[in-house]
Amino acid sequence: MVYRIGLDVGAQSVNAAVLDEKGNILYVAPYIRHKGRPVDTTKEVLDEIKFRFEGNAFQLAVTGSNKRDFAKQLGAYYVGTIEAQILGAPEDAEQIICIGNSGAKFISRKDSNLDFETNNACAAGSGAYLDEMAAKFNLTPAEFSEFALGSKNPVQISSRCTVFADSDVIGQQQKGAPDVEIAGGCVDAIVRGYIQEIAKGARFTGITSFQEGVALNKAVVKRLEERLSAGRNSSTLVIPEHPYATGAVGAARALNPGHELFDFDYSRFFQEQPNGSCTVCIGARKLVLEKSRIFPDSDLYSFPEKQQQKVNAYLGFDVGSVSTNVVAIDESNNLIARSYVSTGGRPINAIQMGMQ
Repeated sequence: MVYRIGLDVGAQSVNAAVLDEKGNILYVAPYIRHKGRPVDTTKEVLDEIKFRFEGNAFQLAVTGSNKRDFAKQLGAYYVGTIEAQILGAPEDAEQIICIGNSGAKFISRKDSNLDFETNNACAAGSGAYLDEMAAKFNLTPAEFSEFALGSKNPVQISSRCTVFADSDVIGQQQKGAPDVEIAGGCVDAIVRGYIQEIAKGARFTGITSFQEGVALNKAVVKRLEERLSAGRNSSTLVIPEHPYATGAVGAARALNPGHELFDFDYSRFFQEQPNGSCTVCIGARKLVLEKSRIFPDSDLYSFPEKQQQKVNAYLGFDVGSVSTNVVAIDESNNLIARSYVSTGGRPINAIQMGMQ
């Protein structure tokens, strides 16, 4: 028996599926974030498949943002991301909504006519946007999903850009808006932005399949269901059993008996080095901070002993979406004290911590 492995190597995760020669799904690997280690994670996922199906022959197809490099290093067949998502979708789906961690896609195949739009150059409307918003509330993506479900009156958050969205979130927090409604606003923004910017206001009919990692977010699913059944839309949203792995499933389905067998040879992936650097990364420039100047604490103004008394001080606050800076200067513009703390989605608390 020759089994077919589909591998989806994305910006944040590595997903895999195993199909038999008839296209039946035998195994889907758990969702796993590679945390900047796509090569090592890929090897771990493939080794697990080899162990589970020991004694069988395999073919391998690769899709995702790193498909060409990984396919070349592994001696595998590569499949375009659009093709993979189409092959991984239900056959009766007229529209396919794909929202992953680093981009979004809209695929329409009404009346046998194929059309698609992508947004791979911006974090807005992607899983990365939701991850960033979750971090602002000190929640995991799964916790943020549950939390946002409780929103009844979501506030207005920009759907154009994560930078503008950050500013909107800070502004709403400063106005005292409830966190749950801000979270709901973030979810509403990603859905609204997708419908307007990616789907280009398309009319949804029949079956719509929601695929890739963001399909695991219950709050986004709920908001999409509301959108697809309102106004001129009349579509039923369906979610495949393993939505995060539809690309991997589709890649496996693209294989045919004529493709070469995969031998689990990783020698082309790694150099003979202790750190196991991948050949894909050879030639990468080392990050240096030649032009950066880090001021040591000794640069703070030192008062003579006889002046160790109260002085007139002036406070300055720089509240950002990620960090909050607090400084104190005297009447001569000498720096008396400074503090750098994480905003953590709580600007008022950050200011209080900085002043301490």
